[in-house]
Order: sequence, then C-alpha cells, then structure tokens
Amino acid sequence: MALVVKDRVKETSATTGTGTLTLAGATTGFQSFATIGNGNTTYYTIYDPVTGAWEVGIGTYTASGTTLSRDTVLASSNAGALVNLGAGDKSVWCDYPAGKAVYYDATGTLTIPSNLSFSTVGSRITGDFSNATVSNRLSFQTSTANSSTFVGALPNGTSVTSGFAARNDSNPTNSGSIIMQINTTEAAVYSSRSGTGTYLPLSFYTSGLQQLQIDTSGTAYFTNTAYITGNRVAGITATNVSTASGTTAGTNGIPADVKRIQVVFQNFSVTSTVVPYIQLGTAAGFVATGYTGSVWYHSTSGVNAAATVATGMELVNTIAAATLSHGCFSIYNVAGTNRWVFDGHIEGNAGLGGGGAGTVTLPGTLDRVQITGATFDGGSITITYE
Repeated sequence: MALVVKDRVKETSATTGTGTLTLAGATTGFQSFATIGNGNTTYYTIYDPVTGAWEVGIGTYTASGTTLSRDTVLASSNAGALVNLGAGDKSVWCDYPAGKAVYYDATGTLTIPSNLSFSTVGSRITGDFSNATVSNRLSFQTSTANSSTFVGALPNGTSVTSGFAARNDSNPTNSGSIIMQINTTEAAVYSSRSGTGTYLPLSFYTSGLQQLQIDTSGTAYFTNTAYITGNRVAGITATNVSTASGTTAGTNGIPADVKRIQVVFQNFSVTSTVVPYIQLGTAAGFVATGYTGSVWYHSTSGVNAAATVATGMELVNTIAAATLSHGCFSIYNVAGTNRWVFDGHIEGNAGLGGGGAGTVTLPGTLDRVQITGATFDGGSITITYE
C-alpha cells in the first residue's frame, strides 16, 4: 500500500514493550490515524512522558483493532532501536522525520537523498529550459567536482530497452518525435510519431548548416545534392560550369576526403584545334607540371595516339574547332597518397572522338580541378566528386 502523511494526526496508546501499538483514540484537536487509511504506511513518533523515551519510524495502520505496527525505526532514544515502552499513556503522532525530509539548504539547493518517484500519471519536470540567456536555462549537471555529466536511462526489471524521446507538441498524444533508443540488438535513432502526429525528415547539422537529411521515404541527401538509396551511393555534385566562352572552367573547395572526381562534357566545343586539358591543384594553386600518360583520336580515316603534355591531362590527341563533343573523364585517388589517375573519352559528331589516360602526383591534398588550355565557345561541364 501507499505511504501517507496527514496533518494533525495524534493519538494515545497504553501499549508496553516493543510490539505493535494499540491506539486509544485521537487527542483533542487532532485526527485519528484512521485518516491514514487501512493498510497504508506512515511516519510516526512515539513519546513516553514518564521516561522521556522516544521513537521515530515507519508503521502500518490497521483499521481492525486500530493498531499501528512499528515496522522500521529511523531514530530513537534507544540508539536507533525499538524502545521498550513502560506503563502509562504514550503520545503517538504522524510525523515528518528529518531523515526523510526534503528541503532547501542555506544556498537554495534541494538535495534528494534517494529515488525520485512520480505517483501521478502524465507528471512533468518543469522549469525554464528556453531562456534567451543560455546560462539561465534549467540544465542537468553532475554534483561531482570537475567531472563529466551523463544523463542516463535504465530499463526496469527484465526489460532490455531504454531511450529518450523529444516531441513537437505539448500534448504528446498526437505529435512527431525523435527517439534515441537502445536494446540488446541495436542502438537506434528514430523519426517517429504518436497518434495522428506527422513523420518528419531526419536532419544532421554541423557549423550551423544541414549536412545530411534522410527524408520520410528513406532517401538520404548530403548537402541536398547527393543521395543514398538502400546501399547505393550517388555522386556529390559540386558545380555546373558553362563553357560558352572563356579559357578556364572549374571549381575549388573540394573536400579532403574525396576519392573520385568526374568531369562530364555536354555540347562542349572550342574555337580552334588547340586541345584543352584537365589540371588538378591544392590550396597553393593548380599544378602545371608532372602529368604523364597518353591520348588517342579516331576519325573516319583511322586512329592515332601520342603522349599527353606535361602541363595537364589532355582530353584527346586532336580536336576540331566548333565540333560538339560529349563525354566523361574520371579521376581516381590512389589510396593513402596524393597521386591521381585519369581515364576517359569524348565523342563528337561525324565519327570524331578520342580519349586518354594518365597520372599526376600532387605536392599536397587536392582541393580543386579545372579544364583549361583552349578557348571555349559552347556547352557546359558538370564536375562531381565523392
């Protein structure tokens, strides 16, 4: 049964010894222990005015016989043990023992010596969790000096699952939620809901920016451009570059962990027979030496090949002015090094086309790529990396 504390409960008892008290009725101006309720426990104090003996403890009230058992002694004049009561009337009342009291100390700190249990369903811990001044918000903090804080959740009994849930409505019955949960088979994060609440995309942010979002269909987007469906990873689009004019097209700021770059040509053309080439670079700038490899070219009259120039990876051996070309070059990192390997081809109209392969070792970490060496007059280039 429940532990119950009531105001102004006091009776007398003539019981002697260390056993259960038989209650003799309420003192004038007080209630009887019947207000505690049959079978409930309460805090009590017994005082013997003849000997000065006293006892504070937890007892169980029984309506039949109007008795109060002395189940647990919290403190007493007998060194914390049951007091052997003598003859005569003793006073017994409902108390609030110091050892069980919860109160603010001189600094305004409330210390709870044991478990905190809520008996009312739907209870809440409330406080200012959203103050505009962050340091004024209610927070959890360890009481151990210079130690880390971990907020924990434990399953009860034979259960093996625990977690935390945050919801988007003050009424959790119909709300969206995010749940962090662990059991014996997995540690998981869920975008979930209750009742008629809405499933929401699951997003991840760093540096104030969204870096990854998993939508409600299960598709994941990196920076809103790359995606993962099942176990398939698609490229991360860096930029689309127009080659309608100019002599250089490219991008920088490529992440250090990129392992593959693709350069895709669409309706690409140049103004002369000067062959453009691909250059890679680091934070110090583009590298214009050290490229090795070969390129080839085919037409209706045959195929020819030659070594690529040292200043970059040429697209083909020969190119014609104003010829629309389409194709793709892939650039791969050799794991654990700053060496990159090229491979690709482009094809034009009237049976013209070609390609090449090669390699270059950079003096540092790659962070940029460009197509240069000729004057452009049409088309576009899409550069992707992953």
